[in-house]
Amino acid sequence: MRSEALGGALAGGADPELAGLAVARVGERPAGRALLEQPQVLEAATRLFGMSISAADYFLAHPEELGALAQLRPRSRDELLEEAGHDVESFRPVPGLRRFRRRATYRVAARDLGGDSIERVIAELSDIAEACLTCGARIAGGGLAVIAMGKLGGRELNYASDVDVLFVHGEAGGAAQESASRDAARLIALLSEPTADGVALRMDPNLRPEGRRGPLSRSLHSMREYYERHAATWERQALLKARPVAGDLALGEQFVAAIVPFVYPAVLPAAAIEDVRSTKARIEERVRALGKEEVELKRGRGGIRDVEFAVQLLQLVHGRHHERLRKAGTLAALAALADEGFVAPDDAEALAASYRFLRRLEHRLQMVREAQTHELPSDQHALGTLARSMGLPDAARLRAEHARHVDAVRGLHERLFYRPLLEAFAGEAHPRPGADRRATEELLRALGFTDPSSAYVAFERVVEPSSRLGRVLGGLFPIVAPALAFSPAPDAALRRFERVTGRFRDEQDMAHLLADRP
Repeated sequence: MRSEALGGALAGGADPELAGLAVARVGERPAGRALLEQPQVLEAATRLFGMSISAADYFLAHPEELGALAQLRPRSRDELLEEAGHDVESFRPVPGLRRFRRRATYRVAARDLGGDSIERVIAELSDIAEACLTCGARIAGGGLAVIAMGKLGGRELNYASDVDVLFVHGEAGGAAQESASRDAARLIALLSEPTADGVALRMDPNLRPEGRRGPLSRSLHSMREYYERHAATWERQALLKARPVAGDLALGEQFVAAIVPFVYPAVLPAAAIEDVRSTKARIEERVRALGKEEVELKRGRGGIRDVEFAVQLLQLVHGRHHERLRKAGTLAALAALADEGFVAPDDAEALAASYRFLRRLEHRLQMVREAQTHELPSDQHALGTLARSMGLPDAARLRAEHARHVDAVRGLHERLFYRPLLEAFAGEAHPRPGADRRATEELLRALGFTDPSSAYVAFERVVEPSSRLGRVLGGLFPIVAPALAFSPAPDAALRRFERVTGRFRDEQDMAHLLADRP
């Protein structure tokens, strides 16, 4: 390859020296040298090798695979599944799935380093994992439904995620359970046993009922029975992201439908909110005890978990009555919370922007060796490389940007996660305007409104759901109606309340104020 072409390609990389050494080593192989003559391959390879040692090692072992970097466009699920199937046929299942996963992942990483959106990156990383699971389930056999949990369930996988799964089978009985568990173990081994090319996926089945002590697979009936009788709050929270991804998808959909009453019960147990908050506090305490609170991107102060826990707690509380909030992905759920009036649009936008920044930073850290790391390095050279990979000039600017996003996330997390009256919303659904007129009028009469029919009509106007303010007031009806009833003349107080709320031109600000400080 021409030195001027190489020099130009190296100039914009995160670590030109590291990239140059890797390109030189790969270029010593005839197949690598020929492919690096292609400008688009050289540009993508230098960008990737300047950040990822594991990518450079892979292409050194398989230089003929560099051609994958010639076309970095996003691939659909069907395209990825076809590519995975071809590799299984060409190289046999175990090596084929590993080569597919690594090649497809490095293609995404090169695009990621070129500035692609975090949404497209995490979606395609998830689709790559789904392709591996689909091929693996076909090979392992057995008719299992593979249910994705965690980041794969949310279609927001990173470069070194564990792939959390549950296995469900249809037929009840001990023999069926033993057979299904063997099939599940075969699938895990197929994808997770290390080889010279690593693993296809790091599968983790331990979110299943009874964890490591429980059978790998349970029947649909057994799953339903367990969640009804024994499940803890953390399991309800984990199931927010449950999604069928491979195997018997129809059975998987039956499982997801079966758990809805457990995940979104009519009455959320009184202790559930405190359970979620206590879990988050324990996570933070462990990080604090290690002295890593300010450098841990995932579990530290203002980190990724701050965003996820705030969103998930609001989903658990409000998703019971608002089906649009039942989204598996963090960004999709946050957008739905804003649309439904439970998070102010400006707050949702700020939280989403910081989440994207933190996820991009996490990706850069994990690209280096595909290791499950979430800590900012203390080494200045490594910090500088990290900064340049993020499009920032130096380590100082990276620290400043990180601090800004961490402060923003922590402030919003505390406001949402400890929002007043969440416990009140966790109770049983009350009669309310737009739901049951007769029951609502009876409630208003019992509260002391002298003309419950007119009061119902007035409340119907106040809580009109086409606006954010109306949706928030609808949620607050069980609080607003009794508060107005405490006045000497409830009907007159309601008329004044309607006039006051009607004067607010900036509905978003009013909705935000009422949601946060009811």
